[in-house]
Order: sequence, then C-alpha cells, then structure tokens
Amino acid sequence: MVDFVRESAPRSRHSQAPSNFEFQCRKNGASMKQITWVALAWLALVATASAAGFDCRSKSLSSTEEMICSDPDLSRLDDELNSSFKLALSESKTEQEKKILLDEQRQWITQVRDKCSEYSEPGPVYMEYSRKVSCLTQAYGSRNGEFQISYEKARQERMLKYELAELSRRSSRTIEEIKEVLSNCDESQLNINVCSVLYSIDAELALESALAEKLESLPPNCRDKLQAAQAKWKEDTYSKCAKGADEAGEGGSMYASLANMCVESSLRSRAAKIRSLKSCDHLH
Repeated sequence: MVDFVRESAPRSRHSQAPSNFEFQCRKNGASMKQITWVALAWLALVATASAAGFDCRSKSLSSTEEMICSDPDLSRLDDELNSSFKLALSESKTEQEKKILLDEQRQWITQVRDKCSEYSEPGPVYMEYSRKVSCLTQAYGSRNGEFQISYEKARQERMLKYELAELSRRSSRTIEEIKEVLSNCDESQLNINVCSVLYSIDAELALESALAEKLESLPPNCRDKLQAAQAKWKEDTYSKCAKGADEAGEGGSMYASLANMCVESSLRSRAAKIRSLKSCDHLH
C-alpha cells in the first residue's frame, strides 16, 4: 500500500517503487491529495458493492438498485431481507414451496420494491428523492416483517410438534388423542392435567433456550457455575412443587395439575432471571 503520509520524504534506493496506480496519477499531473481522495472513493465503492443483497458493481442495475447501493441504510435493509429470504428458502420443505417463495419474492421486487422509484406526489422536486427512500424503507420493513412472522409461525409449529410428541410419550396416548384432549382443557380433570403438562413443557423449552443463550455469552468458569446452579435449582424446584401439590391436593386427582402449574410458574420465572444475569456474581 502506498504510504501517502510519508510521500514527501525522499525514497531510498531500497524503498518500494511507486505503484502503477500512483504512477499513472502522477503522470497525469495529479497531486498526492487528489490521489488520496481517489483511493478513498474507490475503497468506498468496493465496500458498497458487497453491502446489498445484489452486486452493486453490476452494469445492469435498475434505478431502484442504484438508490439502494448509494444509501447505507437501504443497503442494510436489503442485506437483512436477503438473509431472511435465504433462511425461509432453506426451511422450505418441498421444491414446490421453494418455487412459490421464489415467485413471491420476484413479484415483490417488481410490484412493490421497484415501484418506489416511480413514486411521485405533489410537492417540491427536491423532496422526490427522500420520498422514494421513505417508500423503500417502508417496503423493506413490511417485507422483512412478513418473513419474521412466517419464521416465528414455523418455529411455533415445530415446538408444538415436539410438545405433542413429549406429551404422548409421558401419557402413553397417541398424538391424535392428545389433540382431542387439548381442544377442551376444561372438560374434565384429566383434560386439565394433560393441558397443564403441555404448559409446563412449553415453559421448560423457554428456560432451555434462555439457558443456552446465556451460556454462550458467559466466560468458561461462569458457564460451569451456572450449569451447577441450574441443576441444583431444578432438583429443589421439582421437589418443592411436588410437596406443595401433595399437601394442597391431599393426593387427589388435582395433584398433577397443581404440581405442573407450580413447575410452569417456576420455570418461567427462572428463564426471566437467567436472561437478566450480568455476571457470575448473581448466580445461585
């Protein structure tokens, strides 16, 4: 790299010869200040070229894509949407689903995104650009929100599938039987008990997720401490809930639902506490 700061110093015979870029600039009579600005502009162009979800160096960019490439905020939004789209595409279960998603995205690009470059309304001409940027910002926000909702729905469906399988395993009932029970949790004490198990499993998954995220953010010594504290907390909590349910329900048919409600409440409180942890000092 050319050392622009030391350019005025005489070069020794062992110093590096001028780069071809520098030589050409000097040949054309450019000052070192001009060379510096050209180099910085070139670096900015290279950085921008890879910022959006498409190649900003392409010679066939649409007017909308040129706007996106020239605006850091729009480029970031395009990059975020590109990541969301790829995630949704990777989770498509069949080739038909992938085709539908691709078609929808192409339609969004032509019918929504690119229409922003045609956006016009009465007002000063100098405001036209900002109105188009605002249109694109809203379009990207809306589309990315659709992907996030779709992803969350798919995640919940996967979680429910796991919960139903776990309920089936714990109760020795088929998934169809479990679904029938869950359709009316208040119909009988049996239904109440089964539903309470589902809620406790959901809380258990939430705690596992919070614990996994927190373990990633803590140093190794804190991870060991948290895992040890969590194991003790779990043992004490389940024992406490079982004892409390036994005393309150006097060993009757309400025992299961009382115990599970206690466990669910404790798990959710524990998950919130783990998410709020800042250091090892608060682990117990």
